[in-house]
Amino acid sequence: MVRLLSHALSAHGVKRSRVPPVPDSEEVARRKRDKELQRIDEYRTLLEGVLDKNRTEVYTHEALADTTRLLSLNPEFQTGWGVRRRILLKGLLVNAPDDDARQQLLEADLQLTNASLKLNPKVYCVWEHRKWVLETMPDADWAFEFKMVEMYLEKDPRNFHSWDYRRYLVSSIQSIASPSSSSSSLPRPRTKPLPQPTTSSELAFTTRKISANFSNFSAWHYRTKLLQKLWDERGWAADAQERLDKVDEEFELVKQAIWSDPNDQSAWLYHRWLVGDGTVSIVRREIEGIEELLEEEPDSRWCLDSLVHYKRLLSRLLEPQGDSTRPERDQLNLACVDMLARLKEVDPMRRARYEDLNLQLTSALDARVGSFAGLALWLAPSSPTTTSDLSNLISTLSAKHGTPRFDPHVTLLSGIPSSAELPSLLDSLRTALARWRQSHAAPLRLAFSSLGSKAAERVFFQYLFAHVDDSNEALLALRKATRDALLSPEQRAKADDYMPHLSLMYGEDDERKAAQGIMDELRREGGEVRQVEDGRCAVKGHEGIEVDEVQVWKCEGPPEKWQMVASERL
Repeated sequence: MVRLLSHALSAHGVKRSRVPPVPDSEEVARRKRDKELQRIDEYRTLLEGVLDKNRTEVYTHEALADTTRLLSLNPEFQTGWGVRRRILLKGLLVNAPDDDARQQLLEADLQLTNASLKLNPKVYCVWEHRKWVLETMPDADWAFEFKMVEMYLEKDPRNFHSWDYRRYLVSSIQSIASPSSSSSSLPRPRTKPLPQPTTSSELAFTTRKISANFSNFSAWHYRTKLLQKLWDERGWAADAQERLDKVDEEFELVKQAIWSDPNDQSAWLYHRWLVGDGTVSIVRREIEGIEELLEEEPDSRWCLDSLVHYKRLLSRLLEPQGDSTRPERDQLNLACVDMLARLKEVDPMRRARYEDLNLQLTSALDARVGSFAGLALWLAPSSPTTTSDLSNLISTLSAKHGTPRFDPHVTLLSGIPSSAELPSLLDSLRTALARWRQSHAAPLRLAFSSLGSKAAERVFFQYLFAHVDDSNEALLALRKATRDALLSPEQRAKADDYMPHLSLMYGEDDERKAAQGIMDELRREGGEVRQVEDGRCAVKGHEGIEVDEVQVWKCEGPPEKWQMVASERL
């Protein structure tokens, strides 16, 4: 309590020094402490007196004077301002002989609030009390208020309290001056001139403030309100040429701000408001401009974050155009996944947000791309020869068809969030493997049964693959053990539609015919895949793979950037 009151009484407006102060002597410190305690006692006595008079409904000049002393000491005491209004409304204003007397009483309150704002111009209750005074006094000087708030914005152009008060003044003045002002609750000044702010003049004011300092969130925010008002006043529909020209001017202004300081959020947020739901042409143009800036500022959080936002927006805008835009939409979403991985590095404080966005993107791709999100368990060939032969085939297909490269593997489990702590994950994996070893032994042998493709279903990561025998009891037991140990209850509650396979190509087939042609070519006599007895096939001469370890892969961004982060022996 002592520390809080001490701060309220003495801390306002004190400039803090970076140089450590010289410690006071014990005697000096004791005197300061005694003086501070005395002031606190005086404050408490004054506070108790004000509250006591309020409880007993004493609405006199003496009671008002007590609140003046109290609020001069502590302008942040919101209840004190409420008590003061009650004294005026229920006592002094009611009993005042005329409007001149009421005007004088309320002008004293304007002086009190002005003194309080000079101490600290960021106190809500002081600004609110000043609004009440203006709305109550018979002859408010709105022109003076306009000049006063400009003074405060000159001292601190980013103080949102001052900006809020300016918006209040404009709204009030326009209400008083409107032809229907007879219905306004605000009295028209008797002798004071009334300013005439307009939407255009206020826009010009925000332009001056923004040009002086681009990092002014309040000015950008006010600008969004003013532009919408301007368009409504002039009847400019969304496709009106005058409005489109004005929007182009705004894009040029905000571009200057973004290039001046790519790490300041104020202009970026205004840019997003300006783009709004966007059009394909505008969003493409803005993406191109931000990508240019990213080349200059590769670690800019706001460049990366905005590109994710706009590429997702562009993907949604392209969706109504149907299958013809599917490849571009998938590339946009995969690029977002890549940038989200980068964002987790440059902006680790918001890592959880980026992982959530990553999950949204990968979930949106699930129907075509397969269910992966962050971490996955792979079964890779243990034989170097098998690994080399399968890798060569995957690389050949990638080079010929321009598709991603990846290491040969059979996915055992996916859908593990990348936020999972690796040590904890490995402990759970070891427990699952120990359970599996109770009934099975390494190496795990996986046989190929046939070529397959889900190109017709637009499943990106199952474009072309070799089926693995899905009656393999050891494989299915390993799948169940790891699934039970590593997935969440919600994930385990879903039906397990596991289809074991070894991928040969990732991609998408617009005409849904190319994949079949590739499979036919691989099956030709002397080709890379041949059918053998008992419903089996051989790929590059291998009828399957042997596995002696489970690999943990971090699958973020395009496949070329995936990396193995750990492994455990079977």
